[in-house]
Amino acid sequence: VDGFNDGTIVRTSSTITDTNWHHVLFTKNGSTSHAYLDGLLNEVVGTNVTFTDQTTTLYIAEEADTSTKLNGSIDEISLFNVVFTSDQVIDQYKVGSPYAGNILTTSGLKGYWRLDESSGNIRDISGNGNTSTAVSGTPTYSQSGALSSDSDTAVTLTGNATGFDVSHNSSLNHGDTFSIEAWIKPTDLSFGSQS
Repeated sequence: VDGFNDGTIVRTSSTITDTNWHHVLFTKNGSTSHAYLDGLLNEVVGTNVTFTDQTTTLYIAEEADTSTKLNGSIDEISLFNVVFTSDQVIDQYKVGSPYAGNILTTSGLKGYWRLDESSGNIRDISGNGNTSTAVSGTPTYSQSGALSSDSDTAVTLTGNATGFDVSHNSSLNHGDTFSIEAWIKPTDLSFGSQS
């Protein structure tokens, strides 16, 4: 999780060394931040940045300055205004079918992007209406998804070329308390800017 100009808040302490799907989940509660990789606490804590409710764009798979973007596939992104416990993180990682049904009934859901589109913007199915409003580059849609128990597809992004922008909506406000998760599958492990 990046505080943009304020530096890295928390990151996983392990480098992903394969091109398999991995579950990443970050939590923040005031000055306490945690990073989880595949259900396990796995973190290096950096600078504490206090988050306030913003009126700016939410960037998916890219930093706010759009210079750093994911090079790989991404699936099942969700944002909550609650902090998951370590037991809840394991539950999120291990949850089976119906995956979407479990996410949609989890308390504090602010946005949920399944990335199962065949083109264009990515839909928020949380009921809060936070569908993306801009697409950078040329994502590859309808790729094999992260979940073997679910036929939902994913999107592949090509590093500095691609990402999604979600216009500000007050329903995304989470203050300094939140959890955000996604499934990622790196394509190029040598690519230096993974977001």
